[in-house]
Amino acid sequence: MMYREFDKILNHEMMPALGCTDPIGIAYCAATARKYARGEIQQIEAIFSGKLVKNAIAVVIPGSGGLCGVSIATALGVTCGDADKKLEVLQGITEAQVQKAIQLEKSGKLHVSIADNGIALYMEIRLATDQDEVTVVLQDGYTNIVKIVVNGEVILSADGDAGDEGYRYDLLKLDHIIDFAENAPLDNMKIIQDGLKMNEALAEAGLSRDFGANAGQRIRDRMAHNCTDNLSYSAMMWSAAGVDARMSGCELPAMSNTGSGNQGIVCTMPVYGAAKALGSPWEETVRATALSCLVSIYIKHKIGALSTVCGCVVAGTGSSCGIVYLQGGRKAEMLNAVKNMFGNLAGMVCDGAKASCALKTATCINAACMSADLALDGFGLESTNGIVGKGEDDTIDYFVRTSKEGLASMDGVIIDILLNK
Repeated sequence: MMYREFDKILNHEMMPALGCTDPIGIAYCAATARKYARGEIQQIEAIFSGKLVKNAIAVVIPGSGGLCGVSIATALGVTCGDADKKLEVLQGITEAQVQKAIQLEKSGKLHVSIADNGIALYMEIRLATDQDEVTVVLQDGYTNIVKIVVNGEVILSADGDAGDEGYRYDLLKLDHIIDFAENAPLDNMKIIQDGLKMNEALAEAGLSRDFGANAGQRIRDRMAHNCTDNLSYSAMMWSAAGVDARMSGCELPAMSNTGSGNQGIVCTMPVYGAAKALGSPWEETVRATALSCLVSIYIKHKIGALSTVCGCVVAGTGSSCGIVYLQGGRKAEMLNAVKNMFGNLAGMVCDGAKASCALKTATCINAACMSADLALDGFGLESTNGIVGKGEDDTIDYFVRTSKEGLASMDGVIIDILLNK
């Protein structure tokens, strides 16, 4: 039963996403509104949480010719988005459609404001045409539509739990995750295998073309010249290259994890890179990646959507556990790896989605490999060190509390800087 439950969780929390999920989620919400509205557009009111704006303001939208921002994401969703494709809503858009969206953005019909409701991930599109008035509200998950109102009639109303009901997140403990990774049939890990292949293709694009900071390429070049640790460099290279491509508008999807393509990359590609350096067989790579993804889901589900802490810290912790698994470590070593990661990187904040996320990824994965190496050598930070706890539950809970409560005021400062610099 537990294997089936974990299979369900993986398939719920992992899905293909074309482009950064923040502007793409906005485009999906806008495309859904347009789906219910006939006629010529008269007015669009777009209301977004500050955290969402922070993550959509500077990341390139695939197929847009280098455009960024919440208003153009809204316009693209309305003019050419296919809501049925969800997080691949802008797949295959044309230059003519992009120009139409730009015209809409500049027309004065589109107005954007910041929501003041305390919900971290929130978007509301109010679309008026010469025939209909439609409101679509999405919250707590990038495809989690909680309200649709058409001409005053409520045709959908749900709570904002991101569709998590019916999923046994309470089963997510290291013991259970290791059991699943080691013993579940590979048929229960098809989404993991698909994710490895999808994110590998994205990383290959980042290594073969110029994107953003080109962090993956720069790490690769140093591997050839002065690399002293092939495993660390390989893990860093594959993950940073994937994020390079994704943050700069590459028209290839990422397999996301807990609503984030970057987190999906950082759950999968470091393990993949480490496995290549170690010469690990495919099945072992898949199982280690499944473990990495589930550890990330375990932690992220406690924090919630769009936390102030950088998601690469969470996903990198999952990867550190996956890298431990590849080298024969199990629960004791993984718990030490978690302690080492949280004792090191707990304060890394998210200042929005953009090209430099690839550098943060490389930093997190360098730390993940070091944490794994120390853990395999029997070292884990003691509970006398900062927020590190004694055991699994308190170590994770202290990190979650630091992220949710301790950094609560940080987002307001970052958003103010981004909107006014």
